[in-house]
Amino acid sequence: MRLTALHRTMALVFALPLLVSTVTGLTYRVGRYWFGMSKETGGIVLSIHEGSYLGEMLTPVYVLLVGLGGLILLGTGVWLLTRRMPPLPPSPRRSQIRLHRTLALIFALPFFLTTMTGMMFRICQAWFGWTKQDAKFLMDLHQGTWLGTDLRAYYVLVVGLGILSVLFTGLSLINPPASARPSREQA
Repeated sequence: MRLTALHRTMALVFALPLLVSTVTGLTYRVGRYWFGMSKETGGIVLSIHEGSYLGEMLTPVYVLLVGLGGLILLGTGVWLLTRRMPPLPPSPRRSQIRLHRTLALIFALPFFLTTMTGMMFRICQAWFGWTKQDAKFLMDLHQGTWLGTDLRAYYVLVVGLGILSVLFTGLSLINPPASARPSREQA
């Protein structure tokens, strides 16, 4: 399988879980910080964010699978970024590709940091017996607390919107299957 095809397939498989994880992470941090979201509502949002509604045994597996899917997308995307685009005349699709590549380059490191620390926070607690206090530094990295508590909501907002932008620009580039495309005679 070509790398581009793998990247597209992984995007289709993990688009929904990554979308849910990103939106719920954004909703939780911004809702708690700026909109006074209650702890009860925040708990529900976090339950969706980390898949804890699946039960204690499956939550770390869910987090690991979604995280690894995101990291595979990131890895294949970075590898694709190293390839030169063949010279083609300017087109709207070409502009979309450039936008997707630029956004992916800008948000690659924050996405990697957020994904790794989110996965490790949950896995270290579930499988290695770490307490929340032991894993606190991972959560501080995950949500940008290292910038200070006043800036972490901005960090989550910028990174979350960046990830959503990369996700949506990438999905807009995925071609429908050949059977769903109009034939040249129909076009």
